[in-house]
Amino acid sequence: MKTPYDKLYSTVKFEKPIIPITACDLEQARKRVGIVYGANNYRQNIYVNRQNWQKKIHSG
Repeated sequence: MKTPYDKLYSTVKFEKPIIPITACDLEQARKRVGIVYGANNYRQNIYVNRQNWQKKIHSG
């Protein structure tokens, strides 16, 4: 089924619209970044991100 996005994204050569961003998508992106910048740095970033995330959740 064609959507208005298909025309827009086919010109930019995205596989699908990236409007809905989920936690899973963010994790995938972090994994890609980790592969590019090095596994140790990636693990540290994940840990820091989790800490910050928990702070945000608890602070409301």
